[in-house]
Amino acid sequence: MTLDLLFDLDGTLVDTVYVTSDVLNSMLKERGSHRRILPEEARPLVTLGGEAMIANLFGDDCLDPIADVTEYRRLCAERVTEESSLFPGVRQGIEKLADLGMKMAVCSNKPQNLVEKIMTDLRFDRYMTAMVGAKPDLPRKPNPKLLEIALQEMNGQLQTCWFIGDGETDQEASATLGIPFIFAAYGYGTPIPELPVTVSCPNFTSITSFLEKKVR
Repeated sequence: MTLDLLFDLDGTLVDTVYVTSDVLNSMLKERGSHRRILPEEARPLVTLGGEAMIANLFGDDCLDPIADVTEYRRLCAERVTEESSLFPGVRQGIEKLADLGMKMAVCSNKPQNLVEKIMTDLRFDRYMTAMVGAKPDLPRKPNPKLLEIALQEMNGQLQTCWFIGDGETDQEASATLGIPFIFAAYGYGTPIPELPVTVSCPNFTSITSFLEKKVR
């Protein structure tokens, strides 16, 4: 038996909060602001999406959320994703799941070009049969459309599909699609009590162990 695994990106595979705060601080410095954003301040806001996150963190320094998020994403695209940005156990876990023959894909609300860049920087593109990010013509999670596209591109089946994520939007999308949801409790979000969670895992190593038992 094999499984079709869909992974969220930020807060599940990659801890982007340090790059996020660094890029935002460079933007603030460029416009002459004395405001500084700590990673701990950015962490609970990452799941809100770029515009809402920047509006909350910039406060009065946010003059145009759309222009600010465009600049933020441009600067992020210039950064190389470092190995240190992976959550502990992710590389070993992904490699083990690949060795077990599991099909894997990334499904993120991050723009498509950034999803592909991060996966390529980390050399994870070799393991992912699909890399699906946000596009102007597609609804974002919690709408399950991105998950459906990823599942189609990887030739997966709903009956063997699991979604692994850390955000409320991940949980909602999984529930709408009717697939099991593994909550990455080490990430940025908080689960919605009214919606199902198959298992909550404190680290990626425990996610790997749980999935490994499913195919043994």
